[in-house]
Amino acid sequence: MRFFFPQALFLAAGMGFLACGCSTTPSTTDLLPTKRPTLYRTQAGDQVTLQWESEVGARYAVIYTPDREDPNLWRVLPAFSDLAGSGGAQVITFKAPQSGRLYYRISPVGSDSR
Repeated sequence: MRFFFPQALFLAAGMGFLACGCSTTPSTTDLLPTKRPTLYRTQAGDQVTLQWESEVGARYAVIYTPDREDPNLWRVLPAFSDLAGSGGAQVITFKAPQSGRLYYRISPVGSDSR
């Protein structure tokens, strides 16, 4: 069998990964934010605006609850279930729900809410 040099190099590199048990697929923990961002909330009429500092490559979900004390009540805000971090201020605006007071949190995607 005859290989061109780039193919042989690619095959050799692939065999090296197989032999050592390494993986080229990054784990989700590599993409989680290093800390929970501080969330700023403002409301004007029925419009809620949330803002936080994001990290490049991190993925976020906006979660909410009517009761901060019960960890089983936190839910993902459907339109904001997977937001890509830009490395700067992340700002989202949405219509406030009709129900009573809600609490919001930014949660890393791919992990339990912290």
